[in-house]
Amino acid sequence: NSFYVLTNVLKEKFPVDARLENGTQAKLESFNAMYVIAQIYDKDNVRYDIENDFITLFFPNSNERKSVTIHGGINNGDIVYGFLENDYGRLPVKDKTVIDIGANIGDTPIYFALNGAKKVIGLEPYPKNFKIANKNIQSNNFSEKTILRLAGCAGESSNIMINPEENSNIESTLKEYSQGIKIPLLTLEQILKEYSISSQSILKMDCEGCEYDVIKSTSD
Repeated sequence: NSFYVLTNVLKEKFPVDARLENGTQAKLESFNAMYVIAQIYDKDNVRYDIENDFITLFFPNSNERKSVTIHGGINNGDIVYGFLENDYGRLPVKDKTVIDIGANIGDTPIYFALNGAKKVIGLEPYPKNFKIANKNIQSNNFSEKTILRLAGCAGESSNIMINPEENSNIESTLKEYSQGIKIPLLTLEQILKEYSISSQSILKMDCEGCEYDVIKSTSD
């Protein structure tokens, strides 16, 4: 029932009852869920649970890691582009430190750790995402390789008031609320200095527009 699903998703009339080609009934809670399910429902190396919102990816040819489970991966995260389409595959992360601006639910830090990064410094300003990211990092045993920071990145060092109940997703832009909790905004140079990051490291930024301000405000 793709026409019904797409029409109601675009109108944001959630939840949307979908019927998949393999006969599965699915209750979709977000646009991201529609897109993710459409891409993974028939993949042999992916298992998913829509009701409990998690995805397990299997790596049958790997000697080091056979699977990872990403909680929150149906309605959030970058599972399709990151893991299935390998958008970050051209980044030479092996044995290097990766600064991950926009760590979201921890899926990209896990991706970089799986691909040999020595250390991942992940920044995520939304408390709900940060909590899920911690859960994903710990449950998949990547705590030794990953440092998560409840913070954002900006051209100038400051703070921003965030609603801790905000249900942000992969496309959410950072906005200030009149009430909430105060979250630090760090400059790129602060991050480099605080974590003693060398020039041979990797920077990944996915912060829905903050990239321009951060890069243009950073010295050569």
